[in-house]
Amino acid sequence: MKKSVIILMVVSMIMSSSSFAYANDALFDVPETDVKTEITEEITEDPQTEPENNEAEASDTKEDLADDSKDADGASAGDSADPSSSVIKQKVVRLILGSDSAYVNGVKIKLDTPAESIDGRTFLPLRFISENLLEVNPVFDSATKTLKIVSKEKTVSLTIGSKQALVNSEKIQLDGAPVVKNGSTLLPLRFFVDNYDMTISYDPAKKEVTIKKTTGINNLPSADFEFARPSYIAGQKIEYTDKSSDPDNDSIVAHEFMTSLDSVKKSADINQLLSKAPAGEYEVRYRVQDSQLDWSEWISKTLVIEKNEPPVIESVSMSKSAPGRGESFDMTFEYSNEDWEKIIKEEWSYRHESQGPSQARKEKPSRIFTTGDYVVTLKLTDAYGNVSEAYEKTVKISDRIVQTQFEYLSASDPVNSELENYDNKDYNKLFQTMSELKFIDIEGTLIMSDSPENVYDYGILYEETTDLDGRILLYHVNKIPSPRNSGAGLLITVENTDDKPVRFSLEKTGMKGPSTDPLAVGTKVLEAHFSPGNTYGAYDIKPGEKVSVSDSRGNINWKPDHLVSMLSEYKTTGKVKITIYSVGPNTGMDHLDLLTYLPKDQHPRGTFNITHRNLSVNVPAEIPTSIVLGGKETEWITGDDGITGETVINRGNYGVEYRVSMTPEEDTLVFLNARGGPFKGIVGWIDGNPRYVNSYYMSSASYVGKIPAGKTSTMRYMLPNGSSAPVIIGFVPEAQWNA
Repeated sequence: MKKSVIILMVVSMIMSSSSFAYANDALFDVPETDVKTEITEEITEDPQTEPENNEAEASDTKEDLADDSKDADGASAGDSADPSSSVIKQKVVRLILGSDSAYVNGVKIKLDTPAESIDGRTFLPLRFISENLLEVNPVFDSATKTLKIVSKEKTVSLTIGSKQALVNSEKIQLDGAPVVKNGSTLLPLRFFVDNYDMTISYDPAKKEVTIKKTTGINNLPSADFEFARPSYIAGQKIEYTDKSSDPDNDSIVAHEFMTSLDSVKKSADINQLLSKAPAGEYEVRYRVQDSQLDWSEWISKTLVIEKNEPPVIESVSMSKSAPGRGESFDMTFEYSNEDWEKIIKEEWSYRHESQGPSQARKEKPSRIFTTGDYVVTLKLTDAYGNVSEAYEKTVKISDRIVQTQFEYLSASDPVNSELENYDNKDYNKLFQTMSELKFIDIEGTLIMSDSPENVYDYGILYEETTDLDGRILLYHVNKIPSPRNSGAGLLITVENTDDKPVRFSLEKTGMKGPSTDPLAVGTKVLEAHFSPGNTYGAYDIKPGEKVSVSDSRGNINWKPDHLVSMLSEYKTTGKVKITIYSVGPNTGMDHLDLLTYLPKDQHPRGTFNITHRNLSVNVPAEIPTSIVLGGKETEWITGDDGITGETVINRGNYGVEYRVSMTPEEDTLVFLNARGGPFKGIVGWIDGNPRYVNSYYMSSASYVGKIPAGKTSTMRYMLPNGSSAPVIIGFVPEAQWNA
């Protein structure tokens, strides 16, 4: 008896939620006053849709319109005979007045004829409604123009053009006669509401009619599962057996877990939820979905996660005992860990016993070229993220020479390789420095914005007017106070100050960051500069017009205390003013005139008339030689501050690209040694590709590459942002390779 009462209440609620409204549809030229009249008539004339309580109707209608997600899945959240074990199923149809598209449980269907308003009444296409809601095939008699609709519920006969119909042989009056348009039969909306237990709602903003029809009751599935074991080690694959069932024999089509580790996150994979869980006891919740797309109730079980121990390195071995200088060898290790867990990272390093840990090379040794004892260090990281204790092993390199490092570099040409220098020899003394270098400067506009380097407010960082092609370099750290620092960015605008249209284009653009590591950012900027291609964009600018050509907002999250740097080539066909701003998240183009110049600090900024510097070098045979770039004040370029007009010096020549043409008498190896401090960057090598070069202290040199005898090869060099000048470019000819 209790079930019957509940079902009757549900039916009553469904019926009471079927208020329907029409909107003015210009397509059918229906006056707004007529539409409002029809709304009133349909609500008040139909005893089934007339609400007993206006508030209840309004609430129910809102729920109908808001529950789009379940309608799209074909499921209803309505009550059922037993709310905990079953749900009423509904089919949901959505039509838009005048549109030839409709949606059945969220699936789009094309209509032969759209729903439309005729004489102030809404008509629906019979064929579409019959196939998708009534699930019947109407029979049409063309001789008598009669239409018969036979369903489980009733038999209906209608005549085209007549307002009289038969429902189970009983005559009824229609509020509109069936019509045929474009070969399709349309029936008045009221006919379906009165005769087929459908509920109707309307969204006036979308002109959308929603029709719902109850199709039956679905018994919910029952979730059940069993873990393969009562506990697992953190990171271990959790296995279980699904024992779920469905009383209607519907198939189980989906499942999902939740855990007490995260009470919000859901996943079909329990291992995704607990893969990094610390040791402890966890509640695991589980539910399943049947083919009717209804979910079961959640069930809960307890699972114990045990601690994942870090790996332990037991030994490190060398494939050869006391290998010679330059002789290849391999190193292996033994360790203990959970037998099912993988080691995902090996961290090798090695150093001469005379060096400290900070000077160790961050790589696995495979050959060493200098006699002595070396400390090899290994750490392991397992899949869970545990890191082992460092294991150290001392290995000995004999004085037997198998291969010098120059011979090895010549034969292997390894990228980003550091030259051994365990005696800490001064490269400035090892190489004979070439003097009287002759530079050929290439004219262009170099615009450098690095002052203030630490940006404390929104404003103008730098600006310059030019009609020459050139390069833009910027380097700024977000020091804007909270909360104004959130969403801040760097903006570059170009204003046409000429009397004719100007085409402005950016090329070789690399805006990199954010980062607190200036060496890493400088490397990334040059990576973009020395890579082929990389065109950014072109702009056609009218006289007096100002456009944004680069905006870090939306592309780079300029975090507090983080650096953003950019290097970009540009071309212009006329006179333009280039301005660099720090801006807030909501600063628009119309706000820029309100910004003022920010005070500069001790860092450089300015406009310089040199973008490239060419240098030709004849590299002699027999002896190691070198050139020094950026070391003399006479080499540093000067310019003007575009805001104050004062003379400025570019110490180290940041933003200037050196093109070093090298012609050696013998095959020659090329190295880079930093003299002004840590150096991390990229050079454009002779094959057109970038090569990474790192030199962290004065006694370290990075191998760049090999140049062939008698042939002129050109290397492109630029001082990276964050690194320091000067640098030595060293040349070691073949005659010295066996030294």
